[in-house]
Amino acid sequence: MSTPGVESAAIVSPLPFGDEIFAGTISSTSSANKAVAWIRYVSSGFSSTLELTLTEGRDFSDKDYLAKSDGS
Repeated sequence: MSTPGVESAAIVSPLPFGDEIFAGTISSTSSANKAVAWIRYVSSGFSSTLELTLTEGRDFSDKDYLAKSDGS
């Protein structure tokens, strides 16, 4: 299925420049230190859909997502 005029699509949550923030705690098994991180979920192709120019690194891909081992 295609939609006339649509060349690319991606998903992001929360929306950029919105007032929602997802936050979580990150830590390491080798350290007792913890930090708070802002979290944004994006789908593969997000950067290219927005026509962003990456100056370093690479775009997100489907391989960047971890599958939960409990099947959920």
